[in-house]
Amino acid sequence: MDPDLEYLYFQLSPELQALYDALVYTDEDIEELAQILYEQKLLAYEAGLLELSQEFGENEEVDEAKAAWILLQAREEAAGIAETFANDLLRFLYKLNQEDVDEEELESRVTFWNTQRSAYKNPMIALHNILEWAAKAIVAYFVARPHLPAYAELLPKVPVVCEVCQYYVGIGKVPLSSVIDVIADWPPHLNCIHSWKVTRL
Repeated sequence: MDPDLEYLYFQLSPELQALYDALVYTDEDIEELAQILYEQKLLAYEAGLLELSQEFGENEEVDEAKAAWILLQAREEAAGIAETFANDLLRFLYKLNQEDVDEEELESRVTFWNTQRSAYKNPMIALHNILEWAAKAIVAYFVARPHLPAYAELLPKVPVVCEVCQYYVGIGKVPLSSVIDVIADWPPHLNCIHSWKVTRL
């Protein structure tokens, strides 16, 4: 819970406080989420390295140190997700507290909110992880192999709203060295659908 929002908790009814306490992430929940995020990140990273190995003929695998680093990133992200959820839940419950909602309806309203929130948040987080860690694989692969001639292209080539994506989709295939710093911070926004394809030519 954000300390700046903590005062809201004490303005909730006992019923809403109980709902809050029941729904916020426990330490065990956070660790379980961290493992899910770790698997998403690791699979994306390994898939990225495999694709590059097949294209450029130089294999690279994820060693124990890199796996431990990815797990650390997953745990930090899980803690952040748990805190964001707690803050969002507290704001929602505070609004409910201001309404004339009977006790029987409270739980169903909170359950519906949580279900709807998860329906868009979970896929968004997963997509972001896949794009981010595939991009990290590209950077790691070529930091270790700066001698390899490589070209990068942002795909798919579909109409996009984001100006950053529009620009890089529009420039087509370019030398990897000219966009490696961009790839290092990819994706540029949530719900981005674009990933980098790196080839010899």
